[in-house]
Amino acid sequence: MPLTNTFYSIVFPVSHGSFSSEFQSCLSVLKSFQTSTDRRLCKLNIFINFDSAKDFRNKKKIINSSLDSIFTDDCPPTCVLAQPPENSYHIAIEALLINTSGRSIRYGRWKKSRYCVLETATCTELWGAGLEGDKHSLNTEAGSNGAFKAMLKILQKGKMNFDNIVRQWNYIGNILKITKTDTSEIQNYQIFNEVRHKFYKKYRLITGFPAATGIGCGFDSVSIDFNAFAFKSGYYDIPIDNPRQVNPFSYEQNKLIGTKKTKHPPEFVRGRLISDGNNSVLYVSGTASVIVQEVAGTGDVEMQTKTTIQNISALAYRKNIKRCCILPIPVPEKYRYIRVYVKYKDDIPKVKSICQSFFGDIPSIYVQAEICRDSLLMEIEAELYC
Repeated sequence: MPLTNTFYSIVFPVSHGSFSSEFQSCLSVLKSFQTSTDRRLCKLNIFINFDSAKDFRNKKKIINSSLDSIFTDDCPPTCVLAQPPENSYHIAIEALLINTSGRSIRYGRWKKSRYCVLETATCTELWGAGLEGDKHSLNTEAGSNGAFKAMLKILQKGKMNFDNIVRQWNYIGNILKITKTDTSEIQNYQIFNEVRHKFYKKYRLITGFPAATGIGCGFDSVSIDFNAFAFKSGYYDIPIDNPRQVNPFSYEQNKLIGTKKTKHPPEFVRGRLISDGNNSVLYVSGTASVIVQEVAGTGDVEMQTKTTIQNISALAYRKNIKRCCILPIPVPEKYRYIRVYVKYKDDIPKVKSICQSFFGDIPSIYVQAEICRDSLLMEIEAELYC
């Protein structure tokens, strides 16, 4: 399956400098990836520092224009995020690459949204990134609708539908902000959840949900990344529960922020195991310091980091996976990468030290972002493989 032949590379500038010089430094590395004979880029997440919404949009425009100019029709799906990277860099890049042996890769786009399709004799895999509405919107509901419509169109381009989605990333500007109307108050994250529910109800016909991350960005906007599979022969797609946590789709109403009488919870699972019977990948959703459905370690970022790692360990524990999946398929036990979101910039070194002591030397990136609850100080997502 394609994902057993993919790997992550974290690209930092060679040295600190202006945004332009740091971007050019990273760009030279990306060029070397795309000209390689045995590997190709299939997704980019680009994290940038910014002074204002206008500054972010200008930098995003420069990045996308440069990538289009260099890679033309072979430009990988790209999401540019208003999430400042560690070490006070202006820019840092998380690149997902694929070994091209035995598989084809083609790139495409729908309007401004890029995607790529990986194909083998037994499986088609679709990646989309940076999916947004037609215009930049400061309205979370309009932005969410636009992002999901873009995802629907790209799935159709790949001859797939919402049932094929196994992993999704949801980037929600000012995720904790409360929007007030004449009759109600509702949090931006909850607005997104309502729109997600509408699209899943209409277009996702199978039972259950993808693995997912829902995380904040620097200002009001919404974008989505996703990974979808269509297998041509037998495969397994299995939700993995966390014994320490309630599934997000079962959260009680008092955990959802807004005065609306009935609010729809976040519709995703804690983890998702994909296997063709010989190889497996475990997607670990964005995970924070939540026990059952309550925040643990309020005000203590080191305690929250340790608790989050314990939560991930419990999810990925071999006996837990076998509890959720009794089929005789291989259990992924090696971490492929982690991405770590930290609410306060000054906390990144403490969080990084704890994570490195557990995860070791694997591709990882640490960025500043608001987490989906006000008392949460950090969050980790991960991937395991075998």
